[in-house]
Amino acid sequence: MTKSPGDYSKFASYYDFLGWDDFSRQAFRRLKKTLTVVPSPVETVLDLACGTGDLAVLLAGEGYRVTGVDLSELMLKQARRKRGGKMIRFVRGDIRRFSLKERFDLVCCFFDSLNHLTSKADLLSALKTARRHLNARGRFIFDMITPKGLQIWDNVEIDREENYLVLTEGKRNPAGDRIEIVIEGFVRKRGDLYDHFKQVIRERAYPQREVTQLLAKAGFRKIVIESFDRHEAIESAERLLYIAR
Repeated sequence: MTKSPGDYSKFASYYDFLGWDDFSRQAFRRLKKTLTVVPSPVETVLDLACGTGDLAVLLAGEGYRVTGVDLSELMLKQARRKRGGKMIRFVRGDIRRFSLKERFDLVCCFFDSLNHLTSKADLLSALKTARRHLNARGRFIFDMITPKGLQIWDNVEIDREENYLVLTEGKRNPAGDRIEIVIEGFVRKRGDLYDHFKQVIRERAYPQREVTQLLAKAGFRKIVIESFDRHEAIESAERLLYIAR
């Protein structure tokens, strides 16, 4: 059976343990800086592909009313358990087609989650879904990894500690715009007993022009593109930040 982009199965249990939640703090700081120059006030936030909820928890801690959506119920289970998780409404849904029948001041989506949608049709569906959940003056802020950013994953890494071993192997396609990442790990449970997990992640890096065209098709009229790392030029950035309304 082919897994959907949000099916993290057993990997959800080890997502935070392996440090994958660190990026949420980076996204939080970047988002806060961006919101300081947004003229419209933000009170309600919809966090798409929220995963284990770290960004949602950080935003709720700032006083925003946050709703998090993710396809993986196991990820959401981890999110609800976290300190601050009870302040947030977590909903299981596919970011390509869910409907909450309400609108938000801000919709966000980070950690190159939209890159997991490897067809233009799926990406367009997700952009349309985000647009439907924005109020009249709302903004959609998200990041996407670039072809240069994919190079970071195009290697083999071994992370070995006393209680776990994780092997990460990424392979790009010849065109350099797609990658398959296989993450396999063994985590000690007790004695010589280890728990095994294996996760396959596929991503596609879209050119800025294509993303802009799809945003326009989805109904967005004003689009700003910045380097996620403000010290990088857009042309050489590994990750881009899109602000659309």
